[in-house]
Amino acid sequence: MLKFEHLQAKLEKISRKVLHLDEINIIISNVNFLQFLNLGGIEVKEKTTILIADDNADFAMTLVKYLEKEEEMEVIGVAKNGKEACEMVLNTQPDV
Repeated sequence: MLKFEHLQAKLEKISRKVLHLDEINIIISNVNFLQFLNLGGIEVKEKTTILIADDNADFAMTLVKYLEKEEEMEVIGVAKNGKEACEMVLNTQPDV
């Protein structure tokens, strides 16, 4: 029974990672779509600035590395919790 529970835990962990990757793709698709919108006369920046907030440092760095490959996007900060994210949003004013 222990082996089954161990395998089940590994499958759940893998499933969560796959869901996170799907969320990343959705976020990137939305950001790409926003770049093409005319925002009521507001000039869209050359690069979309992004602030990442996640308490999982490994996941946050994976996302940073993925986004750094996108020419139209620039990660301007990584916050490890909500309080830090709020402070960084006020200071850096990211697009996403």
